[in-house]
Amino acid sequence: ETVVGKLVGLERVSNEDRLWRLSIAYHEDTTGFELPQFLNVVFGNTSIKANVQVEDIKLSKGLADAFPGPRFGTEGLHKLVGVALGE
Repeated sequence: ETVVGKLVGLERVSNEDRLWRLSIAYHEDTTGFELPQFLNVVFGNTSIKANVQVEDIKLSKGLADAFPGPRFGTEGLHKLVGVALGE
């Protein structure tokens, strides 16, 4: 049986506001190592739930290798779109 997401952490943030912080682990194969599918796995289900937000993402070594980040860095990206750094 394949589990899409597994609860690996649960922490109460506020008693008054009934806020909780959850940590959910996904098997990296659920992304197909494709960025659009990765975004769908992370944000797809949470975007349809009221009062739920993604606060942090930690990548496995396999996903970090598959998604190494912007090729040109922050300065290069600003240059490509014609916007000065800090704007």
